[in-house]
Amino acid sequence: MNRKKLTALRKSHGLTQEQLAKLVGVTTSAVSNYEQGTRLPKEETLIKLSNHFNVSIDYLMDNESEEQTATIEDFLCVLNTEIRKKPITIEGRVLNETQLTGLMTLIRDGIESMHL
Repeated sequence: MNRKKLTALRKSHGLTQEQLAKLVGVTTSAVSNYEQGTRLPKEETLIKLSNHFNVSIDYLMDNESEEQTATIEDFLCVLNTEIRKKPITIEGRVLNETQLTGLMTLIRDGIESMHL
């Protein structure tokens, strides 16, 4: 499993490891181990992760080439990382983590509403 992709997907969805663990029915330490690359998820967990993030199992397992994986999720992961590098201000106020997560949700919803 590509641990970086899983971590990026989780963060781009504004989820903690604990929240993701509850969503797919595993322990928080299991998610942590997946992200550290010290443990692979069972097949049923992999399917749940794939369904939750709307990506293929091949994508999670890193079996797709870079060209094939240029997805909306990739864009959102990159955007999520970039917006956290420097403080973002709107009308002179710096956005906090909750507001940044909300912004990412708005962007995701906007993209999904375009049916890309």
